[in-house]
Amino acid sequence: MRKISWILASLVLAAPLSEACLNDRDSLYAETHGHTELLKIIVGWFPVHTDLYYTRRIELAKKELQKSPQKWSLYDDIAVAYDRLGKDVNAIEVIEQKRSRMEAAGLKPKKIAFHQIEGEVSEDQKTAASQDPWYRYYANCGTFWAHRWFHEGMPADKKMAWLDLAQAKIDRAISINEFAHGGREYAQAAVLRWVRMTKKDKTLGEYLEDVESWRLKDFKALAGLIELGGAWESVDVYEAIAEALTRDMFYMTSGQFALLRVQELESAGRKSVAGPGPLSNRRPVPPERVKAAYAKIRFGAEEYRRAYKSYESLHLQSGSHPDIDPRFYEGFVEPPFPTFGKPPNPWNQVWPIAIPTAVLSSPFIALYILLKIRKRKVSAAK
Repeated sequence: MRKISWILASLVLAAPLSEACLNDRDSLYAETHGHTELLKIIVGWFPVHTDLYYTRRIELAKKELQKSPQKWSLYDDIAVAYDRLGKDVNAIEVIEQKRSRMEAAGLKPKKIAFHQIEGEVSEDQKTAASQDPWYRYYANCGTFWAHRWFHEGMPADKKMAWLDLAQAKIDRAISINEFAHGGREYAQAAVLRWVRMTKKDKTLGEYLEDVESWRLKDFKALAGLIELGGAWESVDVYEAIAEALTRDMFYMTSGQFALLRVQELESAGRKSVAGPGPLSNRRPVPPERVKAAYAKIRFGAEEYRRAYKSYESLHLQSGSHPDIDPRFYEGFVEPPFPTFGKPPNPWNQVWPIAIPTAVLSSPFIALYILLKIRKRKVSAAK
């Protein structure tokens, strides 16, 4: 009887069994107003600012800093703006200036322990945690050192020094703030551990799953590194997302889009940090309808970005800026997100497995029921 029960259970279970971040006023806006949906992040349907936007921000923040030298968020705004412009050394200089002035002011890091808060942590509490000056210093500084290594061509002689420093800073940020910028610092720290490995016999996705024990919800944090960090052109981050999402029927399309983004990056000459190998063995070929949908949405995303930058440039040249004009973007109308028909029913991917499984298991179920009835009759006769 136990053997039959085990076989039945095995058959029934077989069906479902047949996958860096910066801190400034923009990142806070995204946290308090909700992030773009995962699919939009994957295809790049999110605002990307012009260089003039960041140049003007630096000018405005420096003027304000002269009046308020202990307004710590201004250092973050200036440093992140330099980073966005590719000026890593300037970014590091500004963020270190913030550190020295916080030390001179006697400001101490405040450990934010969310596990000590009764009930669910509110969004206001999470946002307040991300505004802690020391947390933001460590998170930004670690990101700047990592970006410097990538921007300078990943020099082998600087790898350990710069990336070890980046890892230490990011880990310190996490130790101060358990919420860690919506989970993105956890993701960034894990990615850095993989990058720092001397020998990479696993893809980033395989490493995160096998070594870091990540689950699907953890992989979603990588999207934050794309939207608010520097991973928009990372083959490894997109491949890790693709590996995770294509194994879940409810995220299959998003995973296939991520895979197509990997192919797009590779066609443009982008390469994995791991070099020519290892290559993921989880690269299913997306169906033609998905390829067509991806091409349509990517085109729409680029058109959206061009329109956004054009609007921004026009108004910046007139002397305005979002940091001094809260109505700056009121005249911009975001184009509608492209549609490509009714989304596929995820259960359609289950029926081809579930129906044969049910048919094959029917004799065992019938036998199990008959044996149970027979056993009851024998017991009743006694």
